[in-house]
Amino acid sequence: MESGVGSSSNLVFLGTCKCKGQLFVISNFSGCSLEDIFLSLSSKYEEINPLSMSLQYLAPQHKMYVTLNDNDDVRNMIHLHMCMKLSMIELRAELKDQIRGGFNMERHKVDNLFGIRKCNLQHTCGEDNLCGRGHPRADATWVANLMKEKLRAEPSYRPSLLLKDIHRNYGVELEYRKVWKGKELAMHDIYGTEKDCYDKLRWYCRNVRETNPGSVAEYEIDALTNKFKRLFICFNACANGFSTGCRPMIFLDGTHIKNKYKGSILVAVGKDANDNLFTLAYSVVDAENDCNWEWFCINLRSVLLSQHISGFENFTFFSDRHSGIIKAVNLLFPGSHHAYCLRHLVDNFVKQVMRSYPLHNKKHWSSVFKKASYAPSHQEAWEINMLPCKHACAAIKSKSLSLYSFCYRYFHIDMYRQAYKGIINLIPTFDMNEDSIGEGSIINAPDVRSQPGRRKTKRIPSQVETRVAKCGRCRKRGHNRRSCKEAIE
Repeated sequence: MESGVGSSSNLVFLGTCKCKGQLFVISNFSGCSLEDIFLSLSSKYEEINPLSMSLQYLAPQHKMYVTLNDNDDVRNMIHLHMCMKLSMIELRAELKDQIRGGFNMERHKVDNLFGIRKCNLQHTCGEDNLCGRGHPRADATWVANLMKEKLRAEPSYRPSLLLKDIHRNYGVELEYRKVWKGKELAMHDIYGTEKDCYDKLRWYCRNVRETNPGSVAEYEIDALTNKFKRLFICFNACANGFSTGCRPMIFLDGTHIKNKYKGSILVAVGKDANDNLFTLAYSVVDAENDCNWEWFCINLRSVLLSQHISGFENFTFFSDRHSGIIKAVNLLFPGSHHAYCLRHLVDNFVKQVMRSYPLHNKKHWSSVFKKASYAPSHQEAWEINMLPCKHACAAIKSKSLSLYSFCYRYFHIDMYRQAYKGIINLIPTFDMNEDSIGEGSIINAPDVRSQPGRRKTKRIPSQVETRVAKCGRCRKRGHNRRSCKEAIE
């Protein structure tokens, strides 16, 4: 219904009514009664009368039909649409015996059992309401209860796949936001909220030390607010494996945490005999700054000293030239060597040195920079990599000598076995929810910090390595399937 111009008591409404596949248009004043609406409709269609049919209107917010039983319902209908400033009221006329769907049950007086007396299998709630977006019963709580067991077995199940499963199994089309919210509720019911997990750090650190003797698990909180600051974890099996089976090289780096409370993860990794990364220790901090890197290196130094490593003259630390790493390594590991990551060197070279050059020149000189770093002589390569080149291998074999005696000992299979000899024991969780620690007050979650300025919606492209699109239709590079214009034979 649309309202015309005039006083609030004489507003003229225009309405549409659907009955048996036909659409009728009526007009009434704001003070009309239910009988007036039936008279207006009966003049258009004789079968619409209050004896055999009932009128229903579509509630705007809930998308459900409400039956008009008396004049009070008519006034509430008009007042609701006036308050929401809507320009149309949708009516429909249904037979009275088809308004109620489902079935009726009655209790037997003798045996107190229930039996079905009447069953109506024809639903009149409307296909748009049952299978369309915004169904009132298909909310986030319903999605959470529906997918809780699925997420318990597979926590990484994505909301987009949940959306397809719900539509395929139940025929309900939901919004992505509602399914995402339902997954969050289910994950909170299974694993608890992120805020509550911070208070379990005492329990976790204590059980790490008990189940894995010799491991280091330390945390720090703010003395005034009891808010989490940082956490350091190093398992004894990782420390023993690094000291006995890995080369004296430690790679230090940090990455951002993309959850509600943000923060950073600081890691120290080595390389095993197969040239794969070997995790030594990691830390969760509120930010990657000089103070946190110094605290991380202090704990890392204590771990290395516990493995009977007296000096660090033979150690080499690799980093991205972060100021906190440079200061901490020089302070806590005197006499050690400090090397820089080649990728970060190339990025800095392109951004700072070649800032005024066009993009194709940047790509050319970055490739030249990389080739120059990997272009030592054969003798230098043997000294750097501790592995003989193919020419040296041919000369060694011609003398009937063993190749393994000319390789660095850290590349032998025995060193690889030593690195992974230790076992990280599982941490039992049966007593996780028991409040039996008694070590001070509750550990609160850190403050939620948002970055200043407008949020970025696009990823910052790399100036060194750019991804070239490959067409899935013609298999050529430089375009995608949507913009492909190649002729396919």
